[in-house]
Amino acid sequence: MAVIDYEPTGLDGFCDKAINRFKEEYKVNADKFDIFRRYFSAQKLQTYHSKDPAISDIYGQWKQFNSQQTSAYIQQIREELRKKAPGVRFGVTTGRSYGANPESVAALGNDNSLLADDVDIIMPQLYFGYDGANVKLLMRYTQGWRETLAARKTKARLWPLLLIRYPGLSQDQPPLRVRQQILGALASGAQGIVIYAPHNLEADHWIAIADTMKEIAAYESFYQQGRRVDDLFKLQDMPAHQAVQNVWPDYKEIIEGPDWAFTAHEWQGNYLLTLFNLGERGDLDFTVTPSQKATLLKLDDATAKGDFKWAVKAGHIGFILLSKQ
Repeated sequence: MAVIDYEPTGLDGFCDKAINRFKEEYKVNADKFDIFRRYFSAQKLQTYHSKDPAISDIYGQWKQFNSQQTSAYIQQIREELRKKAPGVRFGVTTGRSYGANPESVAALGNDNSLLADDVDIIMPQLYFGYDGANVKLLMRYTQGWRETLAARKTKARLWPLLLIRYPGLSQDQPPLRVRQQILGALASGAQGIVIYAPHNLEADHWIAIADTMKEIAAYESFYQQGRRVDDLFKLQDMPAHQAVQNVWPDYKEIIEGPDWAFTAHEWQGNYLLTLFNLGERGDLDFTVTPSQKATLLKLDDATAKGDFKWAVKAGHIGFILLSKQ
């Protein structure tokens, strides 16, 4: 497997040949492009905030063109790799922007998900903060990436790159947060995960990962081969406040219910409910109303408190296995 780190933004690509092709393809005259370029040079990744149609219209076109150019670059590398090493898988780790989230594309100036068209493995860098809201945001982005790739009929495997520690900082993600990230990504559509940077892992991280691997071995068929059926299970009385997260380069994401997350999967006549208590203190009750009859087969890391009601400890993840009737 050959892997490269390639994180294009809208700031890349201002060479003479590209500029001439852009003006020709989008019928932009030289004076208008020069005005746009001067504005972009000054504002950089703040450009998407512009309300001036003369700027925003050309910026919208530049995003499309720039994304196509950077995707073509990856295609070129892939073709050369195939000539030299036909059996080698090609992977790219890149930024988080994806087509189904237009604000992420607008802020970055590039749709990084287009890079997946010509790779075997795509590894978006889903680096968010260290709290529960950011785990839920990671899950949203993982699901969004998977849906974007499916809509484009892209065959690349989705392996999000998950964060242990921001570069230059001394604080790590706590072990329970690392576990939440891994299982949250897999439950949301990831087909594998990559951890950045593994040299920052301490002994308690490795113990948590070992425990996590056992849970993945028990339930990964639901995530990898099953299908999402969240709409068959209605949650009741869950905490309903919001969190607002600032996301690089400069936009905001609103997270509903940042203290918890929930997924439901169906596979071979059974259901798996995955209950995430993303809070830092106190048990959290999950009360579920199924739309059809189901019988409890097994529960892990959760305590039964009644029919279809389970408590999960702070920071933990409960697994509820049900048979379909």
